[in-house]
Order: sequence, then C-alpha cells, then structure tokens
Amino acid sequence: MTQHEQLIDLFRRNGNRLTLGQILQTTLAAEYRARMTDLRKLGYTILCAKGKRASENLYTMAEPEANGQMRLA
Repeated sequence: MTQHEQLIDLFRRNGNRLTLGQILQTTLAAEYRARMTDLRKLGYTILCAKGKRASENLYTMAEPEANGQMRLA
C-alpha cells in the first residue's frame, strides 16, 4: 500500500477527520504534509481547522466524485 493509500485509508477509518496528533502516531508522520499536497493534486479536498494546540489541529478530507464534483463526508 502506498503512502497515499495509507493516508486515504486512515481518513476513511476515522470518518474522514483526523487530528494532527493521530497522524503523528503513524508511519506517515514525517511526510504527512507532502502526502496531503499530493492528494489535493489528485482532487481531494483537505481542510485544516486550528486547535488550541498543534496536535489538536483537525484535518477533514472530502473525496472527489467521479463527475468532478466534491462530496463532503
């Protein structure tokens, strides 16, 4: 499984929402920002809501629809 697939799977298993703290507990921690940038280039929307602490920053992913429209989770 590629790192892209791992990140997508992690989002999906968590209702398309992850905190930075959750991400940092995975093997994707060192390159999570690069992988999110790659997913955005593939049509995924990933938004970040700032938490009180950096580890509480909440990332939300929306997957691209086959017709090019976005679907929010």
